[in-house]
Amino acid sequence: MWDLGMKKIISKVCQLVILIGFVCSVNAKDLTSNEVELWLKAAPQVMSWLEQNKSKMASDDKLDFLKSSPQQVAEYATQMLQKHGLYKDFSQLLKQYGIQNQTRFFEIQTQIMQSFIALSAQQAMPQGINKEMMDALSQLENSDALTDEQKAQMKRQMMNMMGQAMQLEQQAKNSTQDMKVLQPYLIQIKQIFSALE
Repeated sequence: MWDLGMKKIISKVCQLVILIGFVCSVNAKDLTSNEVELWLKAAPQVMSWLEQNKSKMASDDKLDFLKSSPQQVAEYATQMLQKHGLYKDFSQLLKQYGIQNQTRFFEIQTQIMQSFIALSAQQAMPQGINKEMMDALSQLENSDALTDEQKAQMKRQMMNMMGQAMQLEQQAKNSTQDMKVLQPYLIQIKQIFSALE
């Protein structure tokens, strides 16, 4: 029904809408360069500690990271540490890096991860996405495989997705200070996340 190019365009627009959407809805305090630098120093050891203690923190309670705010993630992480008697040990680890507030650390980590994902998605989007979407709409109009009703429905869906993607992308550019703060640290952040794979 659709060629591979059109499917890729729609897939990329959907990814952008989802990823930028959750970043724009984040209501946590904006990141500062100092917080990012503290996180960069602490993250390798913290993530190693969390990995070592993962089995102790296994829980039936799961949190959807991509749909959760930094506050929700921080609250969940704190509850898991307390529930499994690891809160004090984790607090001591953070203090080695000058971090006094566990909740804020988890918020910072979540903001960094979510913003990094959104930035990566933005960078993966082709520059000419609007032209590609318009070409896909033209291809849809000329398709003999669809009824007029199907074409109209698909056109509405594509126009909605394109409008949402453009609106969310603009919101992200205008309102997400976190992404701007992360820009100078992207290589270091990527190295930390790559080490986790």
